[in-house]
Amino acid sequence: MSGGDFDVVIVGGGPAGMAAAVELRRQKVGRVLLLEREPELGGIPRDCHHPGFGWEDLRLMMSGPAYTRSCAAHVRAGGTEVWTESFATGWTGARSVQV
Repeated sequence: MSGGDFDVVIVGGGPAGMAAAVELRRQKVGRVLLLEREPELGGIPRDCHHPGFGWEDLRLMMSGPAYTRSCAAHVRAGGTEVWTESFATGWTGARSVQV
């Protein structure tokens, strides 16, 4: 990425990374980029088909895939830019990440 294009870069599109992205945008932080190495967001819950996800934050009992789809929709609706099949490979400067 080049020249300060983003105010915040989040590495990892699992539940914690998605929650951070939603909250940063809710707080009106400028441009937020979420990097995920897999083809889709979600992390481990994406592969957990049993119910039990979503109760703590949404008060809904959902399977892991349904929960991650819901979270990913909130991330995108909030204006976070998402790059899948991408990952940070190192620092290229004080405020620069090689992707």
